[in-house]
Amino acid sequence: MSALRTAVAGGLAVALLAGTCPAAPPAVRVVVSKNLELFSVLAALADGPVPPGGSAAPAGRFEAWRGHRAVAFAGRLLRQRGRNSLARLALRLSDLPEARPLDPSVPSAFRALLRRAVPAIRDFARVSDFETYWAERRPALESWASAAERALAGIPLVAALEDLFGASSAEYRMVYAPLMERLRTGDMRNGPGGEEATVVFGPREGLEDGGRPVGRRLAVDVALLEFSRLRVYGLVDRHARSFKRLSPLRLRAEAEAGATGPRKPWRAFSIDNLTAAVQAHLAAGLFGEDAGADLLARVHADDVLAPALRAGLAEYGRDRGRYPDLDAFLPVLLSRLERDGAGRRPAAGP
Repeated sequence: MSALRTAVAGGLAVALLAGTCPAAPPAVRVVVSKNLELFSVLAALADGPVPPGGSAAPAGRFEAWRGHRAVAFAGRLLRQRGRNSLARLALRLSDLPEARPLDPSVPSAFRALLRRAVPAIRDFARVSDFETYWAERRPALESWASAAERALAGIPLVAALEDLFGASSAEYRMVYAPLMERLRTGDMRNGPGGEEATVVFGPREGLEDGGRPVGRRLAVDVALLEFSRLRVYGLVDRHARSFKRLSPLRLRAEAEAGATGPRKPWRAFSIDNLTAAVQAHLAAGLFGEDAGADLLARVHADDVLAPALRAGLAEYGRDRGRYPDLDAFLPVLLSRLERDGAGRRPAAGP
C-alpha cells in the first residue's frame, strides 16, 4: 500500500471511530473574516452600482458611501493587482478597527501601502456603521462555515497533502468570501505557532446544494487546488531552470492539443500545470481514479502537460524510499519529461 493510501486509510479509520470517541477538531478549519467581508463590500462598490440580486447584493446597503476614499483605494488595488491581492491584504491584518499587520515578515512596501489605506478603511467602517452590518451578517456566515467543516471532516485532506509534498503547516484554514463570486486564492504567513496556510474562495457552481456546502466538490475544487498551489509556488521557483527547459515540449503539446489564444508566461504555465497534476493525483487517491481523470478533463483541458506530470506523480508515490518529498523527485520527473516528451509515461529509470 502506498504512503498516500496508508495516510488516507488512517484518516478514514479515525472518521469511522468518531461515533465512539470525542470528536476531534477538523483537520481543515473553515472560518469567517470580518476584514474580508469589509474588503468585499469595498470591492463590490468599486465595481459599480450593486444590483439587487446576486452574491454581492448585501453590499447594496452601503451605496451611499460609494464616493468614499476607501472605495477609491479598493478600486485602484483591483485595477492594479486584482481581487486576489485585495483578499490577501484583508487577511494579513488583525480585525478592523485595529488593523495591525499580522506577519512580521511583511515587506516594507506593503507596510507603506497599509499606512495609506488603513485610516481610510477605518473611517469607512465608522461612517457606514459597518459594525451593525457585521453583527447582523456574522451568524449566517458562521452557520455556513460550520456546515462546511462538517462536510470536510471525514476527508483526510491534510494527510494527503502533507504526504505528497513532504511538508507541513501549523494550520490549514479556508475562508469563504460570499460577496466575491468565483474568487480563488491563498496565502502563506508566519503565525505564532508556525506557518499558516489559508485558502480564500467565493461562490461558484457545484459547491452548494440548496445553500449547504457539498463536501467532495469543496474538497477537490477548492481545498486540493489552492492548498496545493501554495506549495507549488516554491517548487517551481526552486526548479525554475528545469521548468524553463520544457518550453519546446510545451509548444509541441499545445500544438497537438489545438490550443489557441495568448500563451501564459513560463512561470504561470508551470504553476498551473503542476498544480493541476497534483490536484488530480490527490483526488484520485481520495476518491478513486475516475475523480482524477474527471478533474483533468473538466477543469484542466488547457493544462497540456498536466497528464504527463500526473503520471510521474504516480511513480513518485510508489517509490518514496528513494524520494522523501516532492522537491527531491521533481528534478527526476522534469528531466524525464524533457527527454521522453509529454505524450508518453516517464521511463522506469533515471
